[in-house]
Amino acid sequence: MGKTDEIDEVTAEGACKIVDWCLSSTIQLLQGARSDALERASDKLEEKLCNSDYNGVATLRQLKKRHGFETEKIE
Repeated sequence: MGKTDEIDEVTAEGACKIVDWCLSSTIQLLQGARSDALERASDKLEEKLCNSDYNGVATLRQLKKRHGFETEKIE
């Protein structure tokens, strides 16, 4: 079989399936990591609100300035 710039349809379809599988696998891995990060951030927020001088109530400004929480992640 000689070297050529063209590939047949079966090879192209197979390559596309491999790319699709790689992308979906990567997305699943990233979603899992993102879920874990969100859960940790939620736990940290709960800890700061419940186990501090806030008595369960704090402003977004307090959480951002004193604890580094980003407003977008809290909302």
